[in-house]
Amino acid sequence: MDPDVVFERSALGIVHVGSQNWRAFRGKYRDFVEQQDFLVAVGRRDLADQMRSAHIKEGILNYGGRAVAFAGVVLLAADLSPGGFEPPPKLGLAMVGAGLLSWLLSGLVSDRVATPEQAEAFAAHYNDGLRTHLEKRPRSPQDGNIVLRPRIGPWIGNSATGSGVALALTF
Repeated sequence: MDPDVVFERSALGIVHVGSQNWRAFRGKYRDFVEQQDFLVAVGRRDLADQMRSAHIKEGILNYGGRAVAFAGVVLLAADLSPGGFEPPPKLGLAMVGAGLLSWLLSGLVSDRVATPEQAEAFAAHYNDGLRTHLEKRPRSPQDGNIVLRPRIGPWIGNSATGSGVALALTF
């Protein structure tokens, strides 16, 4: 395949989203690339791991907080209902408060590990390396051609013991 076409389809780019955020894309059709995948592709696995860790922390605080708050509401409802299990109301209120606090704190966990300018520099470095790699790629005289070659061997058809002649098509 022509190196210019490969580069055109494989180059990475950045789109600014607001003043502090960015989105990565691949190729001339601007196929969306997740930020973690982009960071791994440009050789910044450390930043991708930081982002993954931030997502995990945010999820634990968010969904854990919701679950604790819901459990607190259930305890408050149990306390208000007559008979049966009667937990102390302070426990239910404490759980609702702690759950809501955790849920609110989840929004403060930042998963921004690179500024748009840094991401552009990462993409430019990746694209330079891609261009260099494509220019050094050895070209086979058969690139773009269909070649028909006879092959002689003992493994033809479904029988491992038979022998014969086969034609291999390379394209």
